[in-house]
Amino acid sequence: MRNLPELTRALATAAVLFAFAAPVRAQVTAAPLQRTIDVSAGYTYLHANAPPGGCGCFSMNGGSASAAFGLTPSLSVAADFGVTHAGNILNSTETLTLTTYLFGPRYTVRSQGWRVLPYGQVLLGGAHSASNFPFNSGGNGFSLLAGGGVDVPFKRHWAWRAVQMDYLLTRVPNGSTNSQNNFRVTTGLVYRFDRR
Repeated sequence: MRNLPELTRALATAAVLFAFAAPVRAQVTAAPLQRTIDVSAGYTYLHANAPPGGCGCFSMNGGSASAAFGLTPSLSVAADFGVTHAGNILNSTETLTLTTYLFGPRYTVRSQGWRVLPYGQVLLGGAHSASNFPFNSGGNGFSLLAGGGVDVPFKRHWAWRAVQMDYLLTRVPNGSTNSQNNFRVTTGLVYRFDRR
């Protein structure tokens, strides 16, 4: 696998997680379905293509935090805040910090007895970039995130966000098209508050 690109390895890892996580069932009697408030934080990897011309792809690392307010047991309103950074981009002295703030609906598949909670979401918001690129030092713009993930509960209120994979569109100045197509992978912890 050493010769495969980073993106292919990330997709292969996520596919393995989905394959093993989907059929897992709880061994104990599940609590009744209810609305929740979820708060999460974790590590974020971003495969970015911000420089102009061709792919110009590079990797960014950082973190993200999110909250989801349950309107029903399955439908919530989610907010996501993320910051990623890359230094020495493509072996240059250029750096980039990307901040995103997004809001929108999240749908979680909840079923009695399931031990995993798959979800999907479409979030809209803004992005801010800060860089030392010679053609542009950064700016603000629109962002859209579409994707989903799998949470694996391991205590009454705690869950592991095994994987969240998203397409992230950002429209911030880059000296060319001012549009970037990014791939984001997140993993972390979730704390879930019961809501009556």
